[in-house]
Amino acid sequence: MNDYDKQINDYLASELEGKLFVDIEFYKTFGETYSIHKNYYTCKNGKICCVNDGVEYFGDYKLIELKMVKHIGEYDPKETYKRVIKNYSYEDFLALHNIK
Repeated sequence: MNDYDKQINDYLASELEGKLFVDIEFYKTFGETYSIHKNYYTCKNGKICCVNDGVEYFGDYKLIELKMVKHIGEYDPKETYKRVIKNYSYEDFLALHNIK
């Protein structure tokens, strides 16, 4: 990491540390299945930590990626943030959104 990248990373780490973020992603698989995933993240010691279902997982994420998801408050390690995964068939997805 060059000096410029380190400065950016240090700035983001101080700004994001201890905050709670939620990311909702939408996936389409083979045109037949639609899936929505809701995941929770925080920044701990300058690294992104996934905090789903009471388990902490440090992945290979960049801090700038955390800036692109929804900030929803402060992280509380005593709280359990439940991951959500919903899968829909093509027909169910159309019906759910009233698409004909």
